[in-house]
Amino acid sequence: MADPMHLREKRFKSWLRRKPRPNRVRATCEDGTTRTITINAQQGGTFWADTIETLESLQPVRVEALDAAGDTIRAIDITTDEEEEGDDSEVAAPVTATPVVSASDDGRLVAFARLLAEAYRNGADAQRASSDVAFSRLVELTNVAFQRLDSLERAYSRSFSERLREQAADGAQQGGGDFNALLMAMMQGMAQAQAGKPAPADAVANGVKGEA
Repeated sequence: MADPMHLREKRFKSWLRRKPRPNRVRATCEDGTTRTITINAQQGGTFWADTIETLESLQPVRVEALDAAGDTIRAIDITTDEEEEGDDSEVAAPVTATPVVSASDDGRLVAFARLLAEAYRNGADAQRASSDVAFSRLVELTNVAFQRLDSLERAYSRSFSERLREQAADGAQQGGGDFNALLMAMMQGMAQAQAGKPAPADAVANGVKGEA
């Protein structure tokens, strides 16, 4: 069966005038009644247009092309304006189905929410643990760095003190009394500074008198 046509379509007019050309057409209406229209092809194209207008007034759902003996040559189903408007309304306003949530669906949603919360909590705990480890490691590295710096400072102080003693000993052998007194006063001041005590005033004064 051919696709439904509309009476005003050009292809319906071509279908109607196609060879073998019909002698008359039979229109079947929605209530089941039929109407027959005689065609006089000698009247030309104007009569074909009149035939289509007559068919439109009948609003048929099916049109059959008949020969002179009344036999069916071809037939076609007709699409009416109401059917087209109904199709457009269905397309323009589709029916939206409302989802139905059952008790089992509620249980699955609750279980999913619980699993999601546990996953978030476990992720937060893991992130917190890794942060604590990183901070503890940073504190340890800082303490080691300060310990190394303190050791270097003490080693430098010892080396400097030893060099002063050596210079003082060399000065004593060469007879430099004033210079030796000054070195000894500096060494005593450094030793007491390392111990957290101020240098004696007489040691500094003696060093100054030696210079004078």
